[in-house]
Amino acid sequence: MGFFQKEKAAAMPAAAQSQGAADDIRRLEQYLKTLASGKLETPPPQVRDASLQPLAAALQAFAAQQEQQAHDITLMLNDSLASQIHASIMLNKLFFNLTDIASGVQEVMSVIRTLAESINDIASMSTNIAEQTNSGQTTMNAAGATIMEMSAGNKVVGESIGLMVQRMETLTSSTANIHTLVATVNGISEQTNLLALNASIEAARAGEHGRGFAVVAEEVRKLAVQSKESVEEIRAQLTSIQNEVKNLGGQFDSMDETFTKNSENIEATEQQAGAIRDTFTDISTAMEKLAPFAEQQSASFEEMTASLSQAVDNMHTAKNESKECNTGLFHVLMESSAVRTNFLKNGLSLTSNELLDLARTDHLIWFARINQMLLGNLQLNSADVINHETCRLGHWYSGEGRTKYGGTPVFENLDAAHARFHQLCAEAIDAYNNHNEYKVRSLLPEIESVSEEVLGALDHLKTT
Repeated sequence: MGFFQKEKAAAMPAAAQSQGAADDIRRLEQYLKTLASGKLETPPPQVRDASLQPLAAALQAFAAQQEQQAHDITLMLNDSLASQIHASIMLNKLFFNLTDIASGVQEVMSVIRTLAESINDIASMSTNIAEQTNSGQTTMNAAGATIMEMSAGNKVVGESIGLMVQRMETLTSSTANIHTLVATVNGISEQTNLLALNASIEAARAGEHGRGFAVVAEEVRKLAVQSKESVEEIRAQLTSIQNEVKNLGGQFDSMDETFTKNSENIEATEQQAGAIRDTFTDISTAMEKLAPFAEQQSASFEEMTASLSQAVDNMHTAKNESKECNTGLFHVLMESSAVRTNFLKNGLSLTSNELLDLARTDHLIWFARINQMLLGNLQLNSADVINHETCRLGHWYSGEGRTKYGGTPVFENLDAAHARFHQLCAEAIDAYNNHNEYKVRSLLPEIESVSEEVLGALDHLKTT
């Protein structure tokens, strides 16, 4: 900056010199006011009065020093803002991670409570089953005793039937012998009848001398006929008796087989009853062991639930503390951003990379705003973010950025990612304003991913 026009004071009239000094003082005064307003980049006025030139030079040096300090402070604020934003984003992630973990632990607690209730039910059922098993075992013992009595009685009956079968066989043999005797008697009767007939014939031949003998022969013949008839009746009765004995023998044989099978079935039933008694014993023993184990498991679940409940309380405390910390940090962040903005209003001279750093931080601030909106600390309007060309990065992109980097692949791809970031932020804001917090949280990973893409492109351009 050119500053002073030196004129020889001796060549000026005294009045003109005095007037010139007054004008210089007014110009210096106005310059000081301009500097005080923050416009440190304003060039100093031309001072003609030699006595005021050192003051003008000092003011110029002071302005340059203040401008440099403002420049440095702005960049430091910008770096601090970036760090604060990262911390805020991490706190926000911590808040929602704790929220999700607490929710997951509560679900686990619900499952554990259900399991504990089921275990208690099992313990109660085990006790009931053990009691029922003991009752069943007692019943089976009684049934076993009854079966043994039946078995003993069945053996006695079986033995009696065996004796009856033997007696029926003896009776059959006896009737067979009687039948033989009847046949013999029948033969004798026939022979007697034949002899009586012959005697009658001989008596007839003898005439009067054989009349008495004929009477006797006739009586013998009648007796033989009666004997034959009696034998026939005896034979008929004997045949009937033999048939009845035969039928009874068959029935007794069938009864013997039936009782034999019954004995076998009773023995098998007795064995099965013994196996059932053993099973009841095993079940009862298992149930008696299961009930205390179930009670122990239930107690363990209750302790686990209590521990998890305490953990959830601690998580809620940590979550609330992280939210409060994040809220306080965001207030500091926004105050720092306001101070930075005030410094930037003074028209500081910034390099292209420094402008990129400022744009980078502005970009991060929007991500932080979305996170703070989710915490309920901000009310945003999607109209403020939908147009990506109106932010600092958008102005830089269409101006100095295109002049310096236009045509490079990274620069050309940057615009699409930048536009997508603003679009996603607008969608998140609209979703939140429509009370759809779930959609906002589902958009956060993509917003962060696109944001990293934008920041990566800016970092690459800085090194180009």
